Amino acid sequence: MLGHINANYAGTYWTSGRTEGGRWVWTATQPRMSVAPQWWGRSNPSKAMGQCAYFCSNTLKYWNKSCSHSLRFICEKSPKVLNGFVSVEPQ
Repeated sequence: MLGHINANYAGTYWTSGRTEGGRWVWTATQPRMSVAPQWWGRSNPSKAMGQCAYFCSNTLKYWNKSCSHSLRFICEKSPKVLNGFVSVEPQ
């Protein structure tokens, strides 16, 4: 999947990860965002308030910056399961 994104839609994309109370959480479901250190572009991503995680298709890593920046999103629609496969309808 990552190869497909990089080949066809290269760029940076917001994920649903953000800082809350000094820790990284997934926005929709609130559990702690546990990303292995090798997936972060820097060894200690900031945990300051107002930081959001984004994914860079060129480096294949997560990075962080202020949530006020404008980037595309990887997932904007809820997935549907069709015949055992997850599908997202095109916009």
